[in-house]
Amino acid sequence: EVCVKKEDVNAIKLYKKIGFIDTGYIDPNVEDAYNLVFSFMDLDAEIQANRGSVIR
Repeated sequence: EVCVKKEDVNAIKLYKKIGFIDTGYIDPNVEDAYNLVFSFMDLDAEIQANRGSVIR
C-alpha cells in the first residue's frame, strides 16, 4: 500500500503500470494524495493465466 501525492503524476503512472490500483479511500489527514494498493493474488492469477503462453 502506498500514499502518493496527486501532483506526482509520474509516480502515479509508475505504480499503476506495475499493478497498483486506487482504493478510492481519501485519508482526511492527507486529502491531497491517492491511496494505492497492490494485490499479490491478482498477480498470481495473471501469472497462472499466462503460464501456457510461455515458450519452453
